[in-house]
Amino acid sequence: MPLFAAESVVMRAGVHENYDRLVMDWEGTTDYKLTGRAPNYELSFSSDAKVNLPDMGRLKRFKSLGIKSSEPLVLSIQLSEGQALSVSRLGKRVVLDAEKDTRKKSEEPPPEPEPVAAPVPEPKKTEAPVNDELAGLKNKIDEALKVAPWSENQDAGAPAPAAKADAPPPAEAAKPEAGGQSNVGPGGRPLTLAEMLERRKADEEKKKLEAEAAPKTEAAKAEAAAEEEALNAEQFLPLPNELPEPTAVAKIKLKVPPGVKFAAFMRGQKFWVVLDQANTEDPTDENDGEPTKFGPVTRYQVGQGTGTAYRIQLQENQFPSITKSDKEELLFTVFQQAPLVMPVGLPVSVENPPDSGAQLIIKDAGLAMPLRISDPDIGDELFVIPAGAESGAVTEGYRWPQLETLPAIHGIVISPMVDNILVLTNKTGATISRPPKGLLLSGAKGLEKYRSNAVGTNIYDFARWRINDSKQFRRTKAQLESSLTQVRGSERLGRLMQLAEFLFAHGYGHEANGWLRMAAIEFPNVLTVPEYLLLRGAVRVTMYDLFSADRDLSQPGYAFEPEVALWRGWAAAEYGDFTRARYFFALASNLLHDYPDPYFKRIAMAASETALLTGDAVAGGALIDRMMKRKDLEPAEKGQLFYLRGLYARMNGNPEEAISLWERAVKSKNAMYAAKAELLLVQEGLKTNTMTTERAMERLERLRFTWRGDRTELALLSTLADLYMENQKPRQAFENWQTIIRYFAHEPLAESSRQNISKNFVSLFSEEHQKDLQPIEALALYRDFIGYSPTQETQEEITRQLIDRLTTVEMYGEAADLFMPLVQVKNENQTLAADDVFRLAGIYLLDNQPVKARDVLALLARTSLSPEQEAEHRLLAARADYVEGKFDDAIQNLMPLSDINAQRLRGDIYWREQNWSEAAKVLPLLMGEISPDGKLTPEQAKLVLQQAVAFSLAGDAENLDALRERFGTAMDDSEMAASFRLITRPPKGSEVQSVKSIQSRLGEVDSFSAFLQNYRKVPEEKKPDQPQ
Repeated sequence: MPLFAAESVVMRAGVHENYDRLVMDWEGTTDYKLTGRAPNYELSFSSDAKVNLPDMGRLKRFKSLGIKSSEPLVLSIQLSEGQALSVSRLGKRVVLDAEKDTRKKSEEPPPEPEPVAAPVPEPKKTEAPVNDELAGLKNKIDEALKVAPWSENQDAGAPAPAAKADAPPPAEAAKPEAGGQSNVGPGGRPLTLAEMLERRKADEEKKKLEAEAAPKTEAAKAEAAAEEEALNAEQFLPLPNELPEPTAVAKIKLKVPPGVKFAAFMRGQKFWVVLDQANTEDPTDENDGEPTKFGPVTRYQVGQGTGTAYRIQLQENQFPSITKSDKEELLFTVFQQAPLVMPVGLPVSVENPPDSGAQLIIKDAGLAMPLRISDPDIGDELFVIPAGAESGAVTEGYRWPQLETLPAIHGIVISPMVDNILVLTNKTGATISRPPKGLLLSGAKGLEKYRSNAVGTNIYDFARWRINDSKQFRRTKAQLESSLTQVRGSERLGRLMQLAEFLFAHGYGHEANGWLRMAAIEFPNVLTVPEYLLLRGAVRVTMYDLFSADRDLSQPGYAFEPEVALWRGWAAAEYGDFTRARYFFALASNLLHDYPDPYFKRIAMAASETALLTGDAVAGGALIDRMMKRKDLEPAEKGQLFYLRGLYARMNGNPEEAISLWERAVKSKNAMYAAKAELLLVQEGLKTNTMTTERAMERLERLRFTWRGDRTELALLSTLADLYMENQKPRQAFENWQTIIRYFAHEPLAESSRQNISKNFVSLFSEEHQKDLQPIEALALYRDFIGYSPTQETQEEITRQLIDRLTTVEMYGEAADLFMPLVQVKNENQTLAADDVFRLAGIYLLDNQPVKARDVLALLARTSLSPEQEAEHRLLAARADYVEGKFDDAIQNLMPLSDINAQRLRGDIYWREQNWSEAAKVLPLLMGEISPDGKLTPEQAKLVLQQAVAFSLAGDAENLDALRERFGTAMDDSEMAASFRLITRPPKGSEVQSVKSIQSRLGEVDSFSAFLQNYRKVPEEKKPDQPQ
C-alpha cells in the first residue's frame, strides 16, 4: 500500500503516577507483535500506517521512540533503565505502558547477600566530628518526631522483631497511667502526631498541674466545641457572589422495590441511577410544582433483566445529591453548583495473594452483585456495584493501568481499560482482579489496619518538617530511610509520615507521594484521617492531580482553614477555575505573603493569574512586583512571569506591551504558559482584526500538538471549532468538538460541544443549506456525525433528504446503503410502509441489483396490499426477473396488468428476446396521443422506428407498408427520417443487413426505465405514470 493511502494513526501521551502511557487510536482493529526485552523493544503491526509521534519530553520512563518502518508500521522503543513495557488492546486502541520492571526480581536468581559489617560501638563525645554530626542528626530527627508507639494498632498475631546486634534497642513504649488520656481527642478526633509526642515530653508537667488544670480543661472543651461548630457553620454560610452557595433546582423522586440496593453517579451531564432489581417506575420531579429541570430519562434493563438503570439528562452545572433513601423511595436533590466539600468515601486497598496476583479490595458489607452496563455517550462498558442504603461509595476517581474507579455518589463504579477484568462481591465487600496473573498495580504485601494521628501544630509545619537546610538534604534523607528498617507498627507509620513531610517540605512532591502511598498500603485506615488527607492533598496539587487534591483538601472542619484554602486556591487556579480560586485565595490572603519556599513562587504566580483574570489588577500587580524582585527565578518561572505581566498590561490598557510580553512567553522554556500566551495572542489578533482567520487556524493547529490535557487545550479546541464553523469548514469544526467530547467528557463544555455538533449538523442538512455541500462531502459528514442528531425523527428526516440527493447524482449504491437500515428498523417495529419498500427496490433496480430488490420486496410477503400497491409490487418483481433474464417469470408477473407501465415492460422483454412479432404488437400501445397536426415527439419517432424494425425483422411486409403510409410524412421531419426510409422500403439483398445494423444501433430498448426514474425522489402524492 502506498504511504499516502495508509491509515493515519493518532498517538497520545500521558504521564501517570506509576507509569507512562502511549495510546494509539487506530481506525480499525490491527494485530501487533512485541519483541525484545527491557529496555529495548520493537513493536510490529500488521497494517501500514502514518504516525504523528507525540512530544516525549515529559515522559521520563520512555527514553526514545522511533518509526522503523511504515509499510507495515514498526516502532522502535527504548525505555529508561529499570523500566519494562507492556502492550494491551482497548477496543480499537493499542495501549503502551512503561513502568518499573518488577519481573527481574522474580525471574533472576537472588544475588549473594553482602557481608554484614561488624557492629560499630556507639560514638562518644570525644570521637571524630563526623560521628558527632551523625549522632546529632539522629537526635534532631528523633526530636522532630518523638513517636509514641501505639501498641493497640500493632499486628497482634506477629511477634516483635528481634533486635539486631548492631542496632540500638527500640524505645520503651510509654504506657498511659491509670486515669490518663488515651490516643483519642475531644469528639473522638484522633490526636495528631505532634500532640502524641508532646504528651511524652510533658508527662511530668501535667502531673504537677493536674488539679489546677481541671476547670480549664472543661473551658477548653467548650471552646473547642464552639470553634468546631463555627467551622462547620462556615461551610454552609452564603459565599461571596463569585462562588454562590449551591441552589436546589430539582428533586428527583424514584419509587423502588423494597430492599433495593442502588448506585448513583454522574458522567458528563448524565446522572445514572442503577438498581439491583427490576423496576418499571420512572423518576418524577418533586420540586414543589416548579417546571421540570431535568430530562429526558432513559430506562434500561441490565443484568439480563435482573436490574434497572436510569440515565437522566441534567443541565449544565447541575449536581445531584442523595436526600433520602428508604425501603420504597429514593430522593435526590439537584443543585445548580457543585458542593465544595466532598465526602470521604470507601477506601480502596491492594492485596497480593500468592495464588491470584494483585487485586483491589473494597470493604463494605452491603454490596449487591455487580452489574455491567453500556454508556452510549462514551461508548464503553462499566461495572456498577449497587449498595444498600447504609453503605457508602467510592467517591474518589482512582486510576490504574488496567482500570479506574469513577467518583460515585453511592455504590461503586469501575471502568475497565482491558478485557477479562473480574469483579466479585461477597458479605465483606468487593474484589476486583484479572485472572490468572492479577492486576497490573503497584501493590504491597502485609496490609495492616491503622488509625493515624498526623501533622503538627500548624497544618503544614514546614519549619519542623524540613529538619535541616538543603545542604544536609541527602544525608538526612538517607538517615530517615535507614530508620524505617528498625521499626514496625505505628512507629513505622510515624517514620513514613516524617519522611513524606521531609521530602514535601523540601519541594519533592512526587517522592513524598510515594511514601504516602506506602503508608496507605501498609496502614489502610490512614485514608480516613483528615490530617493525612490534607497532607496528601497538598502533595497532589504539586503533582497537578488537581481533582483528587481538592477532594483530599475538602475535609470537614478544615476545608476553609486559611492554610488549606491556600492549597485549594492553587488547585483551582491550575485547573483554570479562577472564580473558585479567587474565593479560596481570599480566605488565605494573610498567609500568602509570608509563605515559605519552595512553594511561595508557584502559589504566588497562581494567585496573581487568578487576580488578573477575575478583574483584580491591584492584587495581581502586587504579586508580580514581588516576583520580579526575586533573583532566584528559574527560566520556566520567568516565562510564566512574562505571561502574567502581559495580562497585567492588557488590563491597564497597553495591548502592544501585552503582545510583546506574550511573544516572549511563547519563546520561553515554560511549555504550559507558552501555550497559554500563544492562545491569547491568537485571540487578541482576531479581536483587533490584525490576524486573518486562516492564520489563526494555522497557529492554533500547531498549538494543538504543543500542549494537551487541561483547560488550555479545552479553550483552544473550542476556539478552533468556532473558527472552522465560521469559515464553512464543518468537518474540521465537528472533529474539534468531538475531541472535547471524547477527552473532556466530564467538562460542562463537552455537553455544549455535543449540542453544537447537533445544531450545526441539522442546519447543514436543512433545505436552506444542503445545496452548499457536494453529495460526496454530505455523505462523509453523515456517516461520521449522524449520531449527534437530536432525535430519531430528525435523523430519519436527514437520512431521507440525503437519499434524495444521492439518487439525483446516480449514487444508487450509497443511497440504498442508507435506506436499508430505515426499512429494517421499521420492519422490526412492525411499522413498515409499502412505499418505502417499493422505493428501495426501485433504487436497487436502478443500481442493477435485482437480487437485493427481490429480497426487499419479500418483506411485504405477509402485508396486506391495496390493488394499486399489488400492481406496483408485480411491476418491480417483473423488472427484477427481466434484469436477470427470466423472461417467462416476468411475463407471468405482468399477466394481470394492462396499464402503460406493464406494456412498456412487456415491450422491453419481447424486444430483448427478439420476439419481433409480439414486440410489434406492444409498441403501438406505448405511443400515446399524437398531436392533431400529425407531428411526432422524439420519443414517439423512436417508437415508430422500433415498430418498423420489428415488422421488418418479423417479415411482416403488410404492416410495414401500413406503417410507412401512416407515419412516412411525419417521420420525414424527424432526425430518424433516413433510417425509417431505409427500413420501410422493400429490402434488396444486403439491405436486410442494414436493418439489423439499425436494430443493433438502437440497442436494448428500456422504455420501462422512465418509470424507475420516479424512485429517484420521494413522491409527493403519486408518481407520474404510476399503475392504476
